[in-house]
Amino acid sequence: RPNQAFWTLSALWSGWLWGHAAVGPFKSVLRRRRYDWQWHAVALKALFVNLVDILGPDVPFFGILAEPETSFISAAFLAAQTAGLEIKGLAMRSESEPFQILWKKAISGQNSASKSGPTSEDRKKKTLSLDVNYTGKLIRDILEKNTQPMIYLHLHGSILAALAKKGMLQWSDDSLSVLEKNIHAALAFPEFVDLEGRTSPETGRWALKKWDHQGTLKGL
Repeated sequence: RPNQAFWTLSALWSGWLWGHAAVGPFKSVLRRRRYDWQWHAVALKALFVNLVDILGPDVPFFGILAEPETSFISAAFLAAQTAGLEIKGLAMRSESEPFQILWKKAISGQNSASKSGPTSEDRKKKTLSLDVNYTGKLIRDILEKNTQPMIYLHLHGSILAALAKKGMLQWSDDSLSVLEKNIHAALAFPEFVDLEGRTSPETGRWALKKWDHQGTLKGL
């Protein structure tokens, strides 16, 4: 996660372990004094791109995302899809426990037996535009499948997983902000309700408003 002290110390240790010549690219880390989530997404993408180059088509990549929060999850999902990884599974328990994510290398649809990952043209064809109405439909489907209210963190993770499977996580310089605004705008639809009535949607517990009329929310 974006932590100035951690990244600075990592750069210094890398220089000590690998030598002066190898530490050149890390100088920007030492000069930088602010690490936001968009920067973290860039760093993760660089890591995942190198991983995809050596990852076999049938080799699973299991990731543990500790201390999850919404922007951290968004950064990981966005970086993985952009690098050519397809999500195959997501496990979530309490808010304080890590997310468990299973990815595999995306294979070109034209040659599923190929060991090479998708080309830029393949990813371009698969990518769909992010649409608030479609995000609203995803939220409705997720809540109905879950059959009970969801805390925002878990709802956010489920939305991102669904968007990733549809190729709708698009990379840009402000992609995390775009994702957040899209999800928040969809949650403002009248069919959704925050049971805790918080001022921020990220701290609430979300349900379908129609459940209240069906008695589903009684006692929750």
